[in-house]
Amino acid sequence: MMGNSGPERRIHAKGFTSFLLGTSLTVLAVSGVVLYFTPQGRVANWTGWTMGGLSKYQWEAVHMTSALLFVIAALVHLYLNWLVFWGYIRSKSGARVFNMKWEAGLAVVVAAIFVVGTLSEWQPFATIMAWNADIKAYWAQRYEGRPYPDAENSSLERLASRLGLNINAVLGALRAEGLAVEDPTATVATLAEAHGMTPGEVFRLLSGHFPSADFGAGRGWGRGQGRGRGMRGQGRGQWQGRGRAN
Repeated sequence: MMGNSGPERRIHAKGFTSFLLGTSLTVLAVSGVVLYFTPQGRVANWTGWTMGGLSKYQWEAVHMTSALLFVIAALVHLYLNWLVFWGYIRSKSGARVFNMKWEAGLAVVVAAIFVVGTLSEWQPFATIMAWNADIKAYWAQRYEGRPYPDAENSSLERLASRLGLNINAVLGALRAEGLAVEDPTATVATLAEAHGMTPGEVFRLLSGHFPSADFGAGRGWGRGQGRGRGMRGQGRGQWQGRGRAN
């Protein structure tokens, strides 16, 4: 027989929802900060960039699902506390309803300032976005570029064709480096993943075998646009020229 175990513990819906809101908000904030410092998607994919063991794609996935969880938790929280919330709106006690109106209006104004200020590139929002563009430019300058856009998703056949190389010579060079591959339609990314490498590392191995090939094409990635046009122009150029290509 079981001893006295006391009354069965029940989940407190409001308490659970509050903790869920706080937890999802924390994950949302952490992933948002990480994504602020990530390189552009093309750089991250080519170099195999990670932070905390997670790729940029994984951080983006965590950020989006956490945002969805936060919205759902917020709606449930509003539902569970609807009588309190509605009481603020319907209250006839003059001072209380007056205070709520001011607070609600102030919240809307602050949110609007952040949205309009960001889109209009007001300060300090323009500076925050310019810093983000500079961070992405740092990653782009630190790592070697790709021979052409989306090279990591190209088949070895296409890679050889774009670089003016014979596919059999490319396959032979890969085998010489210990990367056994029989299927020329395999992508660079697939080959790299199968051998625990990044597409950029596979690219560098090949460049050593074909010094005359144009492996340096496309390394600019559009950096530096918008410089030298004043504070507002510089912020706009960096954001549009570098920050949007994720």
